[in-house]
Amino acid sequence: MLRCLENRLVWLCGLVLVAASLSPAQDEPEVARVLVVDSYHHEYAWSAGIRQGIHEVLGVHSGDRDRGRSEDGRLEIWTEFMDTKRQPDPAWAERAAGRVAGVVDSWHPDVVIACDDNAVRYLVLPYLLGRELPVVYCGVNWGASVYGLPAQNVTGMIEVDQTAGMVSTLRAFATGDRLGLLVLDTTTGRRDAEVLRAYFNLEPVVRMVTSYAEWKEAFVAMQDEVDILLLKQNIVGAQDWDLDDAIAFTGETTRIPTGTTTEGIMRCTLVSFIKSSEEQGLWAARTALALLDGTPPADIEPGVNKESRIFLNMTLAKTLGLQFPMDLVERATFLEERWPR
Repeated sequence: MLRCLENRLVWLCGLVLVAASLSPAQDEPEVARVLVVDSYHHEYAWSAGIRQGIHEVLGVHSGDRDRGRSEDGRLEIWTEFMDTKRQPDPAWAERAAGRVAGVVDSWHPDVVIACDDNAVRYLVLPYLLGRELPVVYCGVNWGASVYGLPAQNVTGMIEVDQTAGMVSTLRAFATGDRLGLLVLDTTTGRRDAEVLRAYFNLEPVVRMVTSYAEWKEAFVAMQDEVDILLLKQNIVGAQDWDLDDAIAFTGETTRIPTGTTTEGIMRCTLVSFIKSSEEQGLWAARTALALLDGTPPADIEPGVNKESRIFLNMTLAKTLGLQFPMDLVERATFLEERWPR
């Protein structure tokens, strides 16, 4: 009788231990899932800055380039790259968005961060708009109203630059007012041209190219066609882009003042008014945390970037025989000191 009772107690203790092992630990943190959708590719400088800002806020250390976990174990992050800078065909973007939509449906994120216009155009609008899933966008050029945003489940930060201030600065070194814009023939490039005409009331001579070889040819031609030339970072997305060669090439062929508002091409221009992609990522990640805490997207006011830095290319200044005014020098950084090749 006693032995039977002992055996029954052993069996009951074992059953309790098995049940405990099958139940989740009481102190194990609940893990929220954040899906980051990058319009471009991993090596693209603007995208890297956005991801840096996101990871800083979320406390994420990446196990590899696509997946990571926050240090407190409460957040899991998955990054998908649409690669639409190197693959500008809209059909490619649609296929990439369809692939990412599959990730949304299978992985079930708690919030989506959509970075730059193509992620919004091809993923958010057709697949995510109107769902219960909260979405925050960043890096959308000049305004999101063209996409019908913000919306009930979507908020974000738009991206504006200081083109007007840069053009005003460059005019002091130009012999005339003819303005040129040289961009890659992409969604962003076409939007840049539209914004110059509508937002800044400027009518530039626009050349759109599809390769670095075409870009070099257009760059030389525009030295005679315009008095001020604006270059945009989206050319860096060209598959045959060679930054070192571009720096040497523009150093040899520049004869008019040039400028840019994005970091990837500033070594090729005289003056740069640079936006901060990290600012976009920081804002998006903080907003994502607010959404995870239960704040409705419609209650979060859309943001606009404010940070900018001025860089002066002293090598090109010497080539053109220009001297920058002291008030500009005091606000700027000499590019060759801060950003060696």
